[in-house]
Amino acid sequence: MKIEVLQPSGYCIGVSNAIKTALKAKEINKNKKISILGMLVHNEETLEYLKKHSINTIYSQDNNLESLIDDINENDEIILSAHGHSQQIENKLNEKGIKYIDATCPFVKIAFENIKKIIEKGHQVIYIGKKNHPEANAALSISKNIFLYELNKENDLSVIKDEAPIVLSQTTFLLDDVLNAFEIIKSTFPNAIFEGGICKSSLERQNALLKIKEKPDVIYIIGSKKSNNTKSLFDLANKLFSESIIRHIENENDVHESDLKDSQYIVISSGASTPDYIIDSVIKKVKKLAN
Repeated sequence: MKIEVLQPSGYCIGVSNAIKTALKAKEINKNKKISILGMLVHNEETLEYLKKHSINTIYSQDNNLESLIDDINENDEIILSAHGHSQQIENKLNEKGIKYIDATCPFVKIAFENIKKIIEKGHQVIYIGKKNHPEANAALSISKNIFLYELNKENDLSVIKDEAPIVLSQTTFLLDDVLNAFEIIKSTFPNAIFEGGICKSSLERQNALLKIKEKPDVIYIIGSKKSNNTKSLFDLANKLFSESIIRHIENENDVHESDLKDSQYIVISSGASTPDYIIDSVIKKVKKLAN
């Protein structure tokens, strides 16, 4: 029996930095209430870990984070999530005199700065993103000249007046899906320019799946159901290996002996916000049940 753990695995740099930022803030301000506005990262296990360190999450299902600020005490300190946030959120926190720390992923920051430069040059931007995802919300808040393009949806492009709009994507999407969307956009705007957007960590994890040379019996993709980059990996695995057993799991409790019966080759991949200890526990259970 062969078990292959695809690399990279565990936290990406952006997620790791966000967690370290939150823990350091609490260490410096032991007697102060530290809270995260929104999900710092899309992994419930990680948020529970932070809660054990007295760092709570302030979150709403519709991601309307600005309205949540009304209930925050001015003496609290806020951590802003790795996915990015709108300028309106910073403005409202400043108005209330609430101190905050920006834990936005460095790659997301670069992507947002790129969008600003494109807008300053007079272009309109078509942003391939997921509606109400915090990263997409933050990107769209930059300018009225940024328009959301949703995958597998009817998108009205009549609002685009730029003959050569710039197309970018959310950092966590599947590259093939984004390129396919770009081809559709080009059928309306032949001069559209694609400038990427998918982060290095997401691409590396997708490429690891693409490099598998033999058909696995079972593929486990580990990560939260809220994690878009984990969902992208799951979708890619299904496209590549339709005859394999493919499971999107959150932890070792989702590993079942029935999936592993007679399996000779098992592949384990993970999203960028999945903790190492979760991956290790899945590997341990797979070894136990497969043997």
